[in-house]
Amino acid sequence: MLDATFDDIQPLAVSKMPASWRTLVERTIRIYLNLNNAEQLLRYPGPVLLIRRARDEMITTIDPSVISSNRGNDLLVKLLKNRYPFIVDESTLPVLNEWLSVDKQGQTVVWAKYGVRDDWCSTILTSYYDSTDSVSYPSQIGEDMHQNEKIQLTLFLASKYMEEFDSTHCTPLPIHFMHEPWKETR
Repeated sequence: MLDATFDDIQPLAVSKMPASWRTLVERTIRIYLNLNNAEQLLRYPGPVLLIRRARDEMITTIDPSVISSNRGNDLLVKLLKNRYPFIVDESTLPVLNEWLSVDKQGQTVVWAKYGVRDDWCSTILTSYYDSTDSVSYPSQIGEDMHQNEKIQLTLFLASKYMEEFDSTHCTPLPIHFMHEPWKETR
């Protein structure tokens, strides 16, 4: 479980400093403080749950009211592209970004717009992993799927890997978020 986190500290640092310092900030970060959570997370093969704080003032590159600038979104995109490259690809990224640019209520609207069926997505993933020897990444699922099916699975997976907390950065995390992350069957 990763709460109120980001993919890479460099874009955050660059966004908070004067533009004239960009080169200095980038070099300093890469040499002395290369905190690249995405790089580390992509090596981890186990279950993951990301908690995105909807009004997080610390990990946004624009401001907290622009939820699409929350760097937790970028962490989720990198994770899903790495784990499910045939599902989360250039054709489904616009829909995933649409879902990530809105709050929980807006995400429900996006699900309805694309006709996401929770039971169908669960069945497809269960069938796939039941037919393989183990859960491993990158997964080959989605190679022969139609666009609408890939979109449904993209949104389903995003909702399983990320939960939203309507909060700022330092608010204590409520206990109901303390649960095991979703995992593929096997």
